[in-house]
Amino acid sequence: MSPDQIAEVLAKKEGSPCRFVQAVEVTERFKGKVAWTGTVLVFALNRPPDELCYSWVDPDAKSLVTVLNRPPVESPETAVRAYIVSRGK
Repeated sequence: MSPDQIAEVLAKKEGSPCRFVQAVEVTERFKGKVAWTGTVLVFALNRPPDELCYSWVDPDAKSLVTVLNRPPVESPETAVRAYIVSRGK
């Protein structure tokens, strides 16, 4: 999915327009092995305060993943980590 397509999905899901900020390459390791690698897209939701949202496509689940920047999530890396934990991987 393109950043524009993801922005449309996020706007509907979160009830707020958003804008693409950047793409970040993330590699998450566990016990010395790569647990996940890919590109996380960062969006800013247009609501006070500007809230960040991290998004990527999970090829295993064939779905769009969105994680809001709320503790303990504070970066693309911690968003991926939280998602992995939530999936029990």
